[in-house]
Amino acid sequence: MEVRPEKTLRQSYLVLGIGFVVGIRFIVYFVPILVVLSIYWYYYFGNDDIISTTFVEVAVFGAWAVAFYLRIAKHMRDTAKV
Repeated sequence: MEVRPEKTLRQSYLVLGIGFVVGIRFIVYFVPILVVLSIYWYYYFGNDDIISTTFVEVAVFGAWAVAFYLRIAKHMRDTAKV
């Protein structure tokens, strides 16, 4: 099977564009998460100089990343139908 370079280049631009759009949309969710985590860090760690990573932060950012990539996959599926 022969791969046409113009088709793969177009597909890579499509994925890049979808990732950019989804990234801009997900910043809306990211800012409140950072505000809530900042309040959590302030009350949990106080004035400590060293803040260690806890399960809460890993779970929140992991869930955000999974939702981000699922949304990219949905957009790719939707644009493939067109």
